[in-house]
Amino acid sequence: MYKRLPALGFLIFSTLFLLACEGTKDLEGKSSVTEDLRLKSIAVTGYELSPAYDPDNVGPYNLSEVLPADTDSVELVIGEAFGEGLEIVAYRSVSGGLGQQLQSVTPGTPLSFDIDKGDNLLNIKVLGDDGKQFIEYRVNVHLLSDVADLGAVTFDDFNTSSNVLGWDTNSDFDPDTTEYELDAPFSLCSLGIIPFKLDRYASITVDGVLAASGSPVYYNLEVGVNTFTISVESEDESEIKDYRFTVTRAEAGDDLSGNNFLSDLGFLDVLTGDNIPDIDISAYRSLTSRLSGEPAFSSGFYCMGSTYAVRVNEGQTELDLRAAAIDPSRVLMVSQELASKTVGSTNFVTLVDPQEWNQAELYRLDDIEVGSNDVLGISLAADSDGDYIVHYFVQVVRTPNTWVYAESAAELNNALENAMPNQEIIAIGAISGEGIETDGNKTVFSSAASGTEEQPIVLRGVAATLSQANGSDATVLKLSGDHWAVSGLRLTGGGVGLVADGLNNSQLSNLTIDTMATRGMVFQNGSSNNSINRINLSNIGLDAIAGQDQGEAIVVGSNPDTWGELNASNDNNFFGEIIINPPVYGELIDIKEGVSGNRLINLVADASADAQAAEQAGIVLIKGNDNSLHNSAVFSSDTNELTAAVIVDSADPAWGKGNSIFSSYFNLSGAETDIVHATENAERVIVADNTREDEASVTYSGAAIVEQEAAPYFQLKWTYFYTDDQEELQNKELCLAYSVVNTLDKNGSVTGTAPIVSSVECDEQSSVQTSQKWLLDSQADGSILIRNASELERKVGPIGGGFFTSSVSGTDPLGYFPDSRTDLERASFLFWSMRSVSSTEVVFANKFSSDYVFSMVDPVLNSTGNEDDAYRAYDTEYPMGFISRDINGTQQVFELIQLDD
Repeated sequence: MYKRLPALGFLIFSTLFLLACEGTKDLEGKSSVTEDLRLKSIAVTGYELSPAYDPDNVGPYNLSEVLPADTDSVELVIGEAFGEGLEIVAYRSVSGGLGQQLQSVTPGTPLSFDIDKGDNLLNIKVLGDDGKQFIEYRVNVHLLSDVADLGAVTFDDFNTSSNVLGWDTNSDFDPDTTEYELDAPFSLCSLGIIPFKLDRYASITVDGVLAASGSPVYYNLEVGVNTFTISVESEDESEIKDYRFTVTRAEAGDDLSGNNFLSDLGFLDVLTGDNIPDIDISAYRSLTSRLSGEPAFSSGFYCMGSTYAVRVNEGQTELDLRAAAIDPSRVLMVSQELASKTVGSTNFVTLVDPQEWNQAELYRLDDIEVGSNDVLGISLAADSDGDYIVHYFVQVVRTPNTWVYAESAAELNNALENAMPNQEIIAIGAISGEGIETDGNKTVFSSAASGTEEQPIVLRGVAATLSQANGSDATVLKLSGDHWAVSGLRLTGGGVGLVADGLNNSQLSNLTIDTMATRGMVFQNGSSNNSINRINLSNIGLDAIAGQDQGEAIVVGSNPDTWGELNASNDNNFFGEIIINPPVYGELIDIKEGVSGNRLINLVADASADAQAAEQAGIVLIKGNDNSLHNSAVFSSDTNELTAAVIVDSADPAWGKGNSIFSSYFNLSGAETDIVHATENAERVIVADNTREDEASVTYSGAAIVEQEAAPYFQLKWTYFYTDDQEELQNKELCLAYSVVNTLDKNGSVTGTAPIVSSVECDEQSSVQTSQKWLLDSQADGSILIRNASELERKVGPIGGGFFTSSVSGTDPLGYFPDSRTDLERASFLFWSMRSVSSTEVVFANKFSSDYVFSMVDPVLNSTGNEDDAYRAYDTEYPMGFISRDINGTQQVFELIQLDD
């Protein structure tokens, strides 16, 4: 079902949806733009724009420098539009109004605008001749603010989120009044304080704790007088204003039938009697209390909180519950089944067949299943008639694996040494360890354990940084074995960041590796079939010495003289979304002899400070067989010693064969340097569809170079889809396809045809239909445009206006846009990144808003959310849509099949 949501506010072509609905028809039911409304230039006199002006980016732009405090105006200089004779107007937005009077723009003539403290949004609108089409650019001019007023404050109940204290911020709060006295009932023991800034650049603290505007800070109320202060500091740090609140909490009284609340609530391990560990906030936040950043059981029973959750490991099928009332005479009831009932207009949750519980004993929960079990309900009654009842609810979650926490080097090394399949090792915070020497090599953290395909070993970080404590000569993390999933770690301050030493069938993702003495990542000793994604590397090779084999960001394989002790076959590894920033004092990528079938996709590499210790003067060095670099972007401003961006070589005649470099962007600062150089030892180096972003020509050198007219095409096959409620998809192999389909009105009548991206049953690779052949057209920033072999002049993007104006929690269908629409030529929604989930599988995420991806969607979409207004049918094909990433991820994964023809 298609649902539109509130507007986004950044980098959105806010008017492109209007443009898509006007102009000359080029498809039935579709239209093209007849004028180029983009502006050639926008400038603010005396200042640079950030980011630099781009006609395809409507902003908002900011100034790269802070304005002097006494600035009262700025000059805006606007160039002409690409289209001829178009009207251009400019105005400044004013909060609460329509803005200052429009000023007509004469291209190149400065316009003066008064500015105030804070944000000043200058708008430039280019109007089409028909008065309907337009594009609007925005420039934000910001002057430091001295405003230190609190804009508003509200209070809520920790348990219910409801407004409390009888407080109405509209009538009870005045920014000029700084002293307040309030009364709270006994039942309110935790007060949510929600401050709002009047100026968005000011800072707020609540009793010294930094607070986010509009987010609660919870404050425990003791019986009697409680005092807290909300402080607001202005952006320019010239003003601090304190608002003091005194809240008096009443003692227990008849209104609550005395102390009819629990004083303690917790869970015990049946075997050990120990308290159950804390809840994991990231996984089960919706089940925990609303206490900001704290799990419900982090410090035992919390105040009068009524809703809790507890997580237990996979092996725990039994659990003991303890509870105690403030008044031991109260009647305690418990039930594992809940029901809802309505009394008047109020909904209640009640216990089903509650059993009386002697609170002096433990309550045993058994047969706990994996997943979210039924909510446990506990009630306290004031007397046998139950005149007043307080309910507590606890969700029990048994995870499908076993979690092991590590907050110190000893704990992490112990967890790694004893790792087993189906374990999840959670590294927390900064962990620094000693480099320990084994077999002549130093390692800080290491493991040789293996998981299985069904039950991998997970190592993940929670704000985790792993480093060497005693120098920079050790490998920070070394892994061997099979089936690991490693993510969310920063590796820093060692000799080598990560060494995969015989690591197979594993996933490494979301890692930051920096400040390493010699290398960033090394894959050696038979490390194969791994997926390496979203890795950021920088500051690598700090101790590299010119002429030595070190200093590289990523190394795959090992030198032939080590093959007697190391397995040379480090094959079929997939590298996706690798970002390498300078300095790197060697090759950025070094693929050794002895390795085959490694693929690098979406590499974005800046080699501006590399090659100081390189074996050869190249950014990427390939010596193995059948490896590929494609859909990547490689840059360098230091080109004096550069032989070529990519060098294919081998000291062994059995290697250096069949490697390919295609669909990639290069910028070598205009140097007359080859993109690819094949040495005399190389054989069959395939190059195709590479481009230069700078002014120089694309050149190749070496007898082994084989130039193809076009880059390879790919077939995109789903690896997962619905198997429960869409039985027709079971046992089918579906591939992405381009086709023209009928559009229907709500009565089912055909109103026209439209190009659409959908999914159909896959053809065999040897006879793939043109509609299933896709070209991944690389761009300079590492993103891609997706084109079909049948119509290369078109590219994939969402059809509807939803992405331009909403957060796309619903679905936009995917369409196929013609290049002739010049206003859309570089529109953000047409650019995609490939995020790999395994060595052969990828998710296509939007480049500018990566939470949104391709997904298979319901067979009928509509634009209003009303089933009666269904507007598009797909016959026997399964539709594709553009959807929020967190919605049913199993429908978002494609297998990339490279086609030979």
